[in-house]
Formats: sequence, structure tokens, C-alpha cells
Amino acid sequence: MGVFMKHLFAVVLLLLSASPSFGWHTNTHLQMTRDAVSLMPPEFRKMFVEHRKFVEAGITDPDEIVKDWQNHYYIPSPPEGGALDRIDKIVKVIQIKFKSGSSSDVSKQLCYLAHYIGDLWSPESVIKQSTVTDMDFLKNTGLFVIYEGFKAPIEDIRDYLRKRSEWRWRLENKKEISALLYSEAVNDIALVWLTLWQQNGGALEPQKGAYVEHEKGALNVNFSRLLQEEFIEEQDAKWKLAYAPTREARQDALSDLDAINQETARLKETVTPGEETLVARSQAQAQKNLATLTNPKADFYIMECSVKTIGDKAYLIMRIRNNGASQIPSLAFFYPGVRGPVAFIKDLKVGEALKLEGILPAGAVKDNLQIVFSGSTR
Repeated sequence: MGVFMKHLFAVVLLLLSASPSFGWHTNTHLQMTRDAVSLMPPEFRKMFVEHRKFVEAGITDPDEIVKDWQNHYYIPSPPEGGALDRIDKIVKVIQIKFKSGSSSDVSKQLCYLAHYIGDLWSPESVIKQSTVTDMDFLKNTGLFVIYEGFKAPIEDIRDYLRKRSEWRWRLENKKEISALLYSEAVNDIALVWLTLWQQNGGALEPQKGAYVEHEKGALNVNFSRLLQEEFIEEQDAKWKLAYAPTREARQDALSDLDAINQETARLKETVTPGEETLVARSQAQAQKNLATLTNPKADFYIMECSVKTIGDKAYLIMRIRNNGASQIPSLAFFYPGVRGPVAFIKDLKVGEALKLEGILPAGAVKDNLQIVFSGSTR
């Protein structure tokens, strides 16, 4: 399994897309798929391992070949983007492939499906095209997936993802929320995959929750190698331009060359010290925003905290982890003017991470949250 994943990562890094996108970078889709595969039962996981070539195509094709950008996002209110329709079609294809196709066809289509489900959870700034896709996300982010387990198949996949999208848009448009979005994406990919697997006769028992963690810097990218690959692509595009037999072929070569130049410029910008400084500043700001929430002497750590007003309510969504050496008996969050705790945890075990939600008054801000917690048990 380790060798397969190592080769898969190396191959996909050479297929980076320079085209505009409404979703995660190809690098991120690769890692999401790897994390979802790691959560599959052995028999199911074996199918991905045996058909690496088709898995690679499933991960990269939506960005590299299909390029149907209008289907890489969905905004529920007002409805915008064709991701749910695209997912519907792929689910139907998978149902057919399970019955009459080969396992290689199934594995490829499942990875197609994972790509579009993952893009439902892309950062808001990327979906709305106010920032470019972050190809350096994996390298500069500590990722912690809280897998919530599998109890029963999803009854209606489209309706499930529609409701999940409504929940997703209750999150703030902040960079520090991206790790939470990633975690939710892996969960949905896993749950939809397992639903289709069970519906088509795959052996599956209920799964307990689990964690998948990648420390910051663990998922590094060799940018020097990528620049070399882009140089090779550039030379190829120039050759095609010089010997283009038709006007259409010349236009295609010019388009390819322009895309390569854009990607090369972005790669060069990524490896400059200025980019590292920007990343450091962003992370420092994120920590500053959360500093008022966490007592430095406490054993718990707030990984992400989002408060967003929609209509007459503000939605609180956060993830908390016990980084101490002992269990925390209780942890409660209060907000001025709200009776009782808006979120509460009991017996947070060592190393355990949980997602919390609460409803606050419209216009609520994180700085006004108050925390009451009991000391760790020894």
C-alpha cells in the first residue's frame, strides 16, 4: 500500500493543471483520495491498489481533461453551480459499472466521484474566484481528519450532499477554516463510497470513527522538480506551435503555452521567501484570532473556530482537541445574553478531537465567547 501511494503521489504531481478552477488543487485532490482510500475496508481498498493507473486518471481527469469548471462547485442559496448534477450522473454510471463493468472501471469512476465531492468543500474564496487555488495548501497546513465512521448507507446521495452543502456555507470565508473543509470532504467521499459499495453487494460492517493526521510540512512538494517538468512542457508547446499544420492547431498551442507560463510563474512565486513570509503572517493572524478563546494553561486546543451570521442567527462551528496528558471532564462555551451553554463537551479523552456546533444571536463575534472548563483528571 505504501509503495502504491508513493508512486501515485509522484505521478500526479507531474500532471498539475494550469487551467482556472473553482476547486482544490490537484495535489489536494490526490491527498483527499489517499485519505479516503485508507478508510476503506481491505477488500474495497484492494481495488484501488490493483488499478493504480485508472485511479490516477480518475483523480486528475476532471481538471486536466474534462475541465467542466461549472460542475466543480455548488452554492445552495441561490442555487449556483452544477456539481450535484454531475455527481448524480457519475453515481448512476458507477451503479452500472458495479453490475456489468470491470473493477478498473469502477475504481476510476469512484475517483471521478471523489473529485467532484471534494470540490463541494473547496474554500469559498476559490469557488468565488477571489483568490487562486492554493497549490501549496498541503505543505503549509497541518491536516487532521475527524472521520465520523459509517453506520448505515446514505438513503439519497444527492439530498445528503445538498444538505451538507447548506451546512458548509455556514462557515466563515477564512483561510484557517480550510483544514476543516478538507476533513469534511474526506468524510463525504468515504461515506458515499461505502454507500455505493454496500448497495452493490460489498461486505461492510459499521465502522467506528477514526483520525487521519498529517503534520505541517509532512506533505511537502518538490517545486524544483515541478519547474523542470513545466520547462519540458514549455519546450513541447513551442515545438507544436512552430510546426502547427492549421490555424486551429496553432491556437491550441498558444493556449497551452499561455497556461504553462502561468503555472511556471505561480511555481516561482511559491518558492520565493516572500511567499513563505505571507504564509507565516497568515498563520500568525489565525493564532491571534483564536488566542482569546484558549487559556494558554489549558490542555485543549481549538483547531478552527467559525462564527457566521445568516439571517437572524449566527452559526458557531469549531473543532477542539485534547492535547494534554489527561482526560478533560467538561468544557462549556457561553455567550453573553444566551441562556445556558451554546456548546458543551463531557469527558474529552486524551488525544480526542470533536466537532462542536451552536446557535448564537445574529452579529455574534468570536471574541465574546466565554469558556468554562474543569481541570484535567490525574
